[in-house]
Amino acid sequence: MTDKKISILLGSGVSLFSDLPNVKKITDTILSTDSVSRNSDMNYYMYTKPVSCNYVASIQVLLDYLKDIIEKYHDYAKIRYGFNYEELYYLLTQLSESESKEYENPALFPLIQQIQKDFANEISFHDNDLTRYLNEAKRYIHYIIYQLLQLSNGNVSQFDIITKLLKQTPDLDIYTLNHDILLETYFSQKKLDFNIGFEKSDKISFFNKSLIDNNQGINLFKLHGSIDWFIFQDKNGNSNLYRVPLDYDAQIDRYYTLDERLNFTDGLPYFLIGTFNKMMNYLSGYYEIVFDTFKKRILDSQKIIISGYGFCDKGINTRITHFAHQPDKELVIIHPDKEQLVKTARGSFHINLLNNPSVRFIEKKFEEITINDI
Repeated sequence: MTDKKISILLGSGVSLFSDLPNVKKITDTILSTDSVSRNSDMNYYMYTKPVSCNYVASIQVLLDYLKDIIEKYHDYAKIRYGFNYEELYYLLTQLSESESKEYENPALFPLIQQIQKDFANEISFHDNDLTRYLNEAKRYIHYIIYQLLQLSNGNVSQFDIITKLLKQTPDLDIYTLNHDILLETYFSQKKLDFNIGFEKSDKISFFNKSLIDNNQGINLFKLHGSIDWFIFQDKNGNSNLYRVPLDYDAQIDRYYTLDERLNFTDGLPYFLIGTFNKMMNYLSGYYEIVFDTFKKRILDSQKIIISGYGFCDKGINTRITHFAHQPDKELVIIHPDKEQLVKTARGSFHINLLNNPSVRFIEKKFEEITINDI
């Protein structure tokens, strides 16, 4: 057993072992699926057979249009990573927030004018409101991801290294950028008690900020939210974050029946999508609380193990870089193809981490890692 604290940071790459779709698969589904329909609760549901839905058709036309703009920019700027849904969502967010005056951006005005011209009929279909059209596209993407990330094969043994690490250090902070619930499933299967910031309950559970400050045992911090989290308004009109079991057999607009405290939800699962827009989310609500915790607590660790992360989130990269420049710290980056990681990671990685003596690379998959490797 060691008294040197170890933390873990995980990205979506570790979920591929459980057959969850990769970024390309999610992107392709969003752009081309013919098996999704908008129901009366205003949410989008996937079906096993093709369905006809004018809302989905209208949204996919817009998304394909924006995809073309993004790919042309990639060619112009010589961007090395491929197009994906995160960029699409980021552009939608910029457009919708500028149009709604949340974050005005004059540079987008020509594009907004062009969309209004090219999509006049589609905007008319969405109550003659461009903001409504853009937000509907964002909602559609949100729900596709929400459903795709529930389709694992049930095998979560890639996390066995965590059980082995617990024999070395009884207190372990795990930070994940993933929205899926594979880690929670693993801990439940292994009967490992863990703290995720919510009160203990087999049904609906309430986020309790004071639990975030726990320093013992397994602490799981979901920096980008989760597919089983929702914002509910309670009977007193207050809005709070709740965790809802995914096996609850009802449409989302009926989730309030789980708990007598609840009154209303907008039905949108609480997790972050996009690229640079995530930086703004780190400044409010749950995301501010957990990101601030991340900034402070990682500095208490002597070693951080990173796997499945492509180093494309500038907010996360900044904190990792700060850690790596502290004395007597070690960063262990687990990736099966270092050359590919170097090719697609954003600037801070190349400047501050690639040749940093405190950083060690292990070219393996996360499920192949042993204690001796670490």
